[in-house]
Amino acid sequence: MPGSPYVRDPRTSQQDALRRARRLLEDAITRHAGDDEWARNLLVALEKVRRVFRLHVSEAEAEDGSLNEILTMKPQLSKRVALLQGEHQSLGDEIAVLCAQVAEQVDSTKMDVEGLRLDSGRILDRLRLHQAKGIDLVYEAFLRVEGGEGP
Repeated sequence: MPGSPYVRDPRTSQQDALRRARRLLEDAITRHAGDDEWARNLLVALEKVRRVFRLHVSEAEAEDGSLNEILTMKPQLSKRVALLQGEHQSLGDEIAVLCAQVAEQVDSTKMDVEGLRLDSGRILDRLRLHQAKGIDLVYEAFLRVEGGEGP
């Protein structure tokens, strides 16, 4: 039923899923790192972020996705859309590389906890910033009224 508070907007659901995955990663980073379980938990959280981010990218960049809808409605936002798409590629690659590093360290006897925490924190920061840029872009495209803002 359109307009019903019980019908979820897929864009909102995707943002919520990404937020939950980020929280899971943050929890994994901040746990006590006294044993191999810490790295396993970190890997589980990173894999979740990876899956959710891939889904975010595929939905946003789909033919009927939000980025193409923005380009159709407001072509003047094409540079900002292109920047977000570029972030999709680079951030996805960065997450994949870190997943591989953590998996390698889980299987080895030597673990660089501080390095993994720093790299995971950078990914969290980039994800937060990416989501903020996306929210600003959606606002600009769908909610901002052109003109009438006064002098």
